[in-house]
Amino acid sequence: MVDARVISANHPFMATLDAGFKAFATEAGAPPILTGAAAGATYHFMGDEHGCVIPPSGEPPPRLGEVVTFAAPHCDPTVNLYEAYHAVKGDTLVDIWPIEARGRSA
Repeated sequence: MVDARVISANHPFMATLDAGFKAFATEAGAPPILTGAAAGATYHFMGDEHGCVIPPSGEPPPRLGEVVTFAAPHCDPTVNLYEAYHAVKGDTLVDIWPIEARGRSA
């Protein structure tokens, strides 16, 4: 899973997040939203650093500062984008596992 935070919520029909092409592998399409947005909301890439969540008609977008959690659209190339896994149990961080092969896919 990948957590992203709402960094702009100045539009009534979408929220901008701090996760774009550099946060997810892209060949499998947009990442599915697990939590943090209305059921049926969709994610759209907006460049390297940003993406947006667009809720279904009539639903509000996530608010500024809220976290939206995604499933990785393709796990191994997404893992390659990060320095470490953060292992959590419930809401508690229990360990950090380094990703030793990070960046070695080329």
